[in-house]
Amino acid sequence: MTISAEDMIGVLQHPGDEGQLLNGLKQLKNSVIGHDEEKAVFIAREDVIPTLLDLCENGPSDDVRVEAIVILGSFAYGSDSVVSDLLKHPIVPVVQRTLDRAHAKRRDVIVRACIRILAAILHKHNSGGMYMAEYPGIVGVLNELLWTPTTPSATVTQCCRLVPLLVESGKRNKAEGQNTPSLAPLAQCLSARISMLMGKYDQHAQGVRKSSSSLEAAIAALANIITPAQAKNLLSGGAVSSPSGAESSSSGVPGPRSADKFIQGLVSLTRDDDVQMRLSAVELLTKLQEHAVSESQKDEMVQPLLPTLVPILDESLGKDPRVALALARTCRDDEHSSAMAVEVGVVKKICSVLKATPDESICAKSDVVANNLLALAGIGAHKDRFRSEITDNGGLSIINRIFALKLEMYNGEEDEESVIYAIRSVKTAACYVLRSLSRSVSLLRTSLSSTEIVDGIMEMLENGSSSKKEDENKMDVEEESHPKKSASATSAIDDSPEVRSAVMAAICNLILEFSPLQKPLIDKGLLTIIIDHAHSPHPPLRLNSVWALKHATFSASQEIKDAVLTQMGSSYLMELCHDPELDVQEQAMAFLRNLLCRNTDAVDRLFTDLGINTVFAMIEEKLANGSFYDRHPDILVSTVYTLVHIAAGAESHRDVITQREGMLRKLLPLLPHQDSELRVAIVWLMINLTWIEEDYNTSSIRSESCKIRAQKISQLGFKEALQERSRDSSLDVRERTKTALFQIEGLLNNSSPSRA
Repeated sequence: MTISAEDMIGVLQHPGDEGQLLNGLKQLKNSVIGHDEEKAVFIAREDVIPTLLDLCENGPSDDVRVEAIVILGSFAYGSDSVVSDLLKHPIVPVVQRTLDRAHAKRRDVIVRACIRILAAILHKHNSGGMYMAEYPGIVGVLNELLWTPTTPSATVTQCCRLVPLLVESGKRNKAEGQNTPSLAPLAQCLSARISMLMGKYDQHAQGVRKSSSSLEAAIAALANIITPAQAKNLLSGGAVSSPSGAESSSSGVPGPRSADKFIQGLVSLTRDDDVQMRLSAVELLTKLQEHAVSESQKDEMVQPLLPTLVPILDESLGKDPRVALALARTCRDDEHSSAMAVEVGVVKKICSVLKATPDESICAKSDVVANNLLALAGIGAHKDRFRSEITDNGGLSIINRIFALKLEMYNGEEDEESVIYAIRSVKTAACYVLRSLSRSVSLLRTSLSSTEIVDGIMEMLENGSSSKKEDENKMDVEEESHPKKSASATSAIDDSPEVRSAVMAAICNLILEFSPLQKPLIDKGLLTIIIDHAHSPHPPLRLNSVWALKHATFSASQEIKDAVLTQMGSSYLMELCHDPELDVQEQAMAFLRNLLCRNTDAVDRLFTDLGINTVFAMIEEKLANGSFYDRHPDILVSTVYTLVHIAAGAESHRDVITQREGMLRKLLPLLPHQDSELRVAIVWLMINLTWIEEDYNTSSIRSESCKIRAQKISQLGFKEALQERSRDSSLDVRERTKTALFQIEGLLNNSSPSRA
């Protein structure tokens, strides 16, 4: 007999006995499952969810608790508005406490139902980062369930399905500056679980379907959380270690297979009948191939990727974000795969999907849109003809359209934070496409030289800056209630460090001296913005900003160099040269190298602002740690070229260098360095230190000064070391060495060398 909603709730709140309670719960379950309108009606009542939550925690039996959890799960799978109303109640903490108790008592049905609710909420609301921050114990629960051999397959599957959702939500919170616990400790149990399930898959052909769901989910979960160190360890034949030190159960799931068998198993799964299985295998292979321990191992993993992805593109490219992301990683790391992708029309398909996605749907499909853009960026990372394929299929119009997205275009959306995050992600991805395209000199001078690109970049960079100024000057006044998004929220999209870092990465090539966009970008005040971002505490933004400054000052006019140094300040430039991030140091030293090139005034300014000792102490510190900087040889190269440019200026500058014998002695062991560019740089320094301009021949004082420097260089052992370089494997080194030796020997023999 059907009863009214009022009576149904009354039975739940005041049941005569457990049988009546269960009957009422079952009637409510039948009313809401599959009926969104009924869910909206029930959730609008203030007493329904609190009653279910109370039964979930304090129900008289497991049967009652299970029914209550199942009903809550149905609400969690409701519409966005239903889920939003559901989250107004303390459902997450209640489910977490229920999960803890059920796990402790081995109530697997309740455990599975709780995990299913959490997965449904994360899938709809993406609040997993907040959840992880408040309930980090979920990692331990999942870890134990996955290690336990007797955990039912359905529970294993639910646990694995939850992991990617937690990862994705954690990324969002990280972007907003919130820390969440790492899920990497789960990698060890997941790799072991995958090996065990692969073994069953191999041994029992008739039972494939029984274990395939858990296997597919476990592979997808591992692909989302494995760290570079764990991947390298796995591919080297070792067990995946847990960064947190979490211990595996001694009686738990057996350890992972050997690296070869693990890879062979994944490659075999790329030919599975089930599309999701193939896709998960590809997803993990694309992550692992980045850390292959040999070329043959990498080839084995890369070879099946594109042939597996291409057949499912038409059906999945615009629906499943994993397809485009796997494609992006595959093509980014392998030129051959990119060539194949272009040949089979992948670029055209991706551009068609992006063009067919209306602006109003971009936020709802932001993961699909962003990953398709990343796929274009990956394909365009290699050759000009790949980049031309992107522009020929409307890639630039897609980028401009993404750049133009604004928060006020989505006034009807209730979750403003989700809209902000979605627009950020697609704008960031669009910047990566622009960066790939800007690697082409021909495109820089043709397709990319448009005002739309300049306007789009500057608008994104100016949005946040202008809003900050407005916020600082804004008076505390009441505003009328209206549906428009706030200015601060709108600027939050473009003001995020991730978006700005991606913009700076795209700018790096657009601001080179041969780019037609350099002047209009600088005229619009870009240099001031770049310098401001070079002060960012966010390392990627600081790195890309300094990188952009390096390119902006390459072959730049004296006016531009002076403006940059004035705005940045000598002291902060020196801070960048000592940055804790080696990548930033590398770009800072290259920036300094470009700044001082043919710029004696800048050298004098640094000496005046900082003191000669401070400047050379920084240089000497780099040279003294040559072995440390071997991982970043460009730091050493730029350091030596900084000396080269100092020595190319005034006579007094050359004298200052040769007076620092300790510094010069540190250069000597670097002369046979494996990096030919470093060897050339040191030889160039010897040339500049012993160079006499032709009009200097009439000046006996200058000739004598140069002769003293040649004697000092020879005494320190550079003449003999240069004679060794005359047989260098590099032609450039050999040719420069001839010049250096000619000058040194000429000065030592009392003759004045001059340019041929």
